[in-house]
Amino acid sequence: MAKILGLDIGISSVGWGIIDDETGEIIDAGVRIFEEAQRNANEERRSFRGTRRLIRRRVHRLERAKQLLEQYGFPLDGIGKYDPYLARYHAIYGEVSKEELAAALYHLIKRRGTTLDYPEDDENTGDNELSTKAQIAKNRELLKDKYICELQLIRRKNGERIRGPHNRFRTEDYAKEAYAILNMQRQYHPEIDDAFIESIISLIKTRREYYEGPGSEKSPTPYGRFFINEHGEIEEISMINKMRGFCTYFPEEPRIAKMSVTADLFNMLSNDLNKLQLDGEYLTYEDKKYLFENLIKKGKNITIKQILKYKGLSEDTDVRGFRINMKTGKPEFTKFEGFKEIRKIVNNHHLPEEILDDIDLMDEIAEILTAEKSYQRREEQLNRLFKDFDEETREKMVDAFKESTAFKGYHSLSKKAIQLLLDDLWHTNKNQMELFAELGLEQKRYANLANSKNIKFDDTVILSTVAKRAHREAIKIVNAVRKKYGELDAIVIETAREKNSEEKKLLEKQFQREIGKFEKEMAELLGVKSLAELNLNSKQMLALKLLKQQDWKSIYSGKSITAQDVVNNPYMFEIDHIIPISISFDDSQNNKVVCLHGENQDKGQMTPYQYFQTQKRPRSFEEFRAEVLRLYEGGSISQKKKDYLLEMRDVKHNEELQREFINRNLVDTRYAMRSLSMNLRSFFKMNNIDTKVLSIRGSFTAALRRRARFDKEREETYAHHAIDALIVAAIGRMRIFDFFSTFDMDESGAIVDRETGEILSEEEMFDNKFIQFLRSLRHYESKVKYSHKVDRKPNRTISDQTIYATREKDGEMYTIGKYKDIYNLDRQKAKDLVDKLKKRPEDFLVAKHNPDVLEKLLKIIEDYNNEPNPFAAYYQDHGYILKDGKIPVKHLRYYRERLGVHLDISHKYPGTRNQVVLKSIKSVRIDLYRNDEGKYKYIGVPYHWFKKDGNRYVLDMKKYNEEKAKSYKKIDDSYEFQFSLYKNDLFSFEKDGERHFRIFRGDNNPRQNKIEVDYVWKKKAQQKEGILAPSTISNVIKYNVDVLGNTYLIEKENFKNYLQN
Repeated sequence: MAKILGLDIGISSVGWGIIDDETGEIIDAGVRIFEEAQRNANEERRSFRGTRRLIRRRVHRLERAKQLLEQYGFPLDGIGKYDPYLARYHAIYGEVSKEELAAALYHLIKRRGTTLDYPEDDENTGDNELSTKAQIAKNRELLKDKYICELQLIRRKNGERIRGPHNRFRTEDYAKEAYAILNMQRQYHPEIDDAFIESIISLIKTRREYYEGPGSEKSPTPYGRFFINEHGEIEEISMINKMRGFCTYFPEEPRIAKMSVTADLFNMLSNDLNKLQLDGEYLTYEDKKYLFENLIKKGKNITIKQILKYKGLSEDTDVRGFRINMKTGKPEFTKFEGFKEIRKIVNNHHLPEEILDDIDLMDEIAEILTAEKSYQRREEQLNRLFKDFDEETREKMVDAFKESTAFKGYHSLSKKAIQLLLDDLWHTNKNQMELFAELGLEQKRYANLANSKNIKFDDTVILSTVAKRAHREAIKIVNAVRKKYGELDAIVIETAREKNSEEKKLLEKQFQREIGKFEKEMAELLGVKSLAELNLNSKQMLALKLLKQQDWKSIYSGKSITAQDVVNNPYMFEIDHIIPISISFDDSQNNKVVCLHGENQDKGQMTPYQYFQTQKRPRSFEEFRAEVLRLYEGGSISQKKKDYLLEMRDVKHNEELQREFINRNLVDTRYAMRSLSMNLRSFFKMNNIDTKVLSIRGSFTAALRRRARFDKEREETYAHHAIDALIVAAIGRMRIFDFFSTFDMDESGAIVDRETGEILSEEEMFDNKFIQFLRSLRHYESKVKYSHKVDRKPNRTISDQTIYATREKDGEMYTIGKYKDIYNLDRQKAKDLVDKLKKRPEDFLVAKHNPDVLEKLLKIIEDYNNEPNPFAAYYQDHGYILKDGKIPVKHLRYYRERLGVHLDISHKYPGTRNQVVLKSIKSVRIDLYRNDEGKYKYIGVPYHWFKKDGNRYVLDMKKYNEEKAKSYKKIDDSYEFQFSLYKNDLFSFEKDGERHFRIFRGDNNPRQNKIEVDYVWKKKAQQKEGILAPSTISNVIKYNVDVLGNTYLIEKENFKNYLQN
């Protein structure tokens, strides 16, 4: 038995299927389903963590300010009582009370401005007048003869806002105002000494730089530069090196800046030039050097046209081996963006041109500008780098380079690894993979991964978080298949074309937009409102698109085929594969043209060139060639289509050409796919296992699905991933398109002879293993197995990120909501506020603490009832609503809702008088209980109940038992623990006399005792389909599910007071 494993690796699933290559029999198949790894989710969590850190530091700073003021005898009563802007103004020009001075200084420490120690990215600012840099520069001019508070008071008097983007000021300007206040007030308050002034200014000016990261040597954290290593010791690493990673081949060497000249040189030689062939000839060292010196170093791009011009070759030269942009389908060459940026800076600022001849110096510049974003750090390091230049030139160079925002990212290799290959890359036509293999580095890299029975994932590769998770799951499947079925003859892999679900949606949207535009154009041409009126089939739709490219002529004869012909006479023409698909493995539109029906019959399985050598040719090859070049030069057809149409080699008998087609159109050569394939191949090679690994393009399996009529309703369930995997396995080993050049399959699964139109009998099909495979495949969906990756990890979001204040009302706790800046609410928010004030004024805190203010608010609503925002209208006429006649009322707080399940975080806010809480607490699992009557109850177990104890996370049983006793749970001793359900666990239950299988998703509503579930084989269409109350079901069974989808029944578990691995 020759076993072939097919893998269909997607964004959030891996379909797998095993076939017997000798018989075409399907052995097994399934789908592994997992959450898409969200890079944005990690960024969001990191952002929230950073925000919380900033808030904590701000709170700590203000606490220190209060302690300092009290220590020096300045009462805090004036904070919140005095208008802080007026208090600051009065303190600059005359004596003020201690209370008013405290209010002024506290406000300055609270609103201390920005240092803006980094250049702003042009694409984020452009001509945007709201950019921080622009606003600071504008305000700086206005502050030449004023202090900040004076400018803010003028703006307030003019009805302008004194907070927001137009009111950005430098920290230095706040410190200047603080000095003015303190120097004036020390005349009246002897408590103010030099130490007090220094402390106040320090609170305003001192801040932790972002590049220092969180934590410190005294307080190490896994997220900062100080952390505790595996030996329990405090270790330090710069934040830059912590984030950048290390070389694939030399793990001790940091990766080189992505936009360095050396990195781009490496990319140009290895990826672009070394496999380029012109009429079968490779480029020489002299050719490559010429292109670098005369194009790249002069700020130009390398193009096919430029190469042909330099070589003195015509545009119809046979050019092969170039890299193709996957989005545009056009040849692509390294653009040397980093060198261009350095060259632009040198030219614009008249810096020494010798910089552009020193690759090492340019690499160092790229390194500094990539790693360092703050002016301070850039200035320090650039000054050291340019130490050999005179002081004036050095200063000019530093000022010019420090402003660049172009440099981003790192290469996968170190400079050491690249320099090891550069000389060979210049003087040979080998690429990086060949050279690393010759040096033994590729084998060395994978040697550690091969020292076990199971394949290990290569953690050194640079992949997106999405690809890493998918590849890990794929490797788990390969290991499980090997364990169950033994070693494989081959593994064939297809991966998703999209990087993530967002890109998939974007591409679909772009595709739909292009289709819409094309259909509108064709509808106008055909004189109808919409193409839908004509009920065109897929062949006619494609013909319209291709004929538009062909100037509405048959590609071979040049005879006219109009849009009306396509609609009215579909048998007049055919869609032809330029190079037979059984040889080219290309079913894309680049290999498709429209021709007359008779021409298609005459051409058969020949190439255009071979067809034009026969007696049946409709015109000479020279005439045909001239027409093809005209279409190409006019931009109507791609270079790939032009090359196919003018291919003159014998495709049927030229094995090298056939390998070229396979490598170009069948084999997936993207980096992510290459890294996985190499991971697998290296393991098999190191362990002397004869398993071949082939990676194929997704477009090829799509072509086969269309021919086998497998497309209908394929997205409805997860099963199509397994079906695709089986197709992938078949593509790798069976001569599929030889079969489809002779036979077709209808929607019922019947096999039809293309030439005679006859349906093959069972006897005729029996000996064809591929027909047997296709017939089995059509009815295999019900046998597909499903495995959902269970999530038991503790490092998940414990709640929503919003922090809620609380207040007691009528003996119960409520969360507090807030309408911010009531004078600048949009229409809808203003309406909500007005409605709430009218209907339930008692819900607002002012009703209890400032009833006169509430009365004023209601009067304003009545007086300005025709205005979209009554408070904005009032502000225009009278200014702020005032509390106690002097304190502006800007925000309104109200009792939001009764406090339910929550996490009390008041301990993080010392001095708070009321509870501070987080809501929407996320559970890591639910524990299911049942009593003797068969009734079920559950308790949700949130993440924050677990505390790390050594290598385990242990459950706080005190909190657990308190929750069991709550009024909405009431899980007493009559209930016995059954088992825990973690996210994505499989379970079944009986309801209304039927057994249902579901995947557990989470604790939907702890108070109402409702959980969220999903289907095993598909996603639920609506949210309500996934809400389940355990009290309404019976006979619940849990299942352990392995990677391959095999299930193992669990009726009851032992209770675990820790998180399972």
